[in-house]
Amino acid sequence: MSDLSPDQFMPLRTQLAARFIHPRTQGIEIGALNYALPLPADCTVKYVDKSTNEDLRKFWTGHHGEYAPVDILDDGATLASVPDGSLDF
Repeated sequence: MSDLSPDQFMPLRTQLAARFIHPRTQGIEIGALNYALPLPADCTVKYVDKSTNEDLRKFWTGHHGEYAPVDILDDGATLASVPDGSLDF
């Protein structure tokens, strides 16, 4: 998706979320920055990133708007701090 603009990839992400993420579930989103996925009603999400919001703003100077609040500092490839089977998505 890196070659696509947010106008191109957000509609697809929104459609996928509506199809596969159900109400009253809980999960994580990795690396949301300022493009957090719109979720169905009553979902609970925690945002995972390898850096704090402050560090992300310093690194991604071209991104504008409000960033998703980083709740969990972790490597998105390993998710060592998230117990297996503890989330719905």
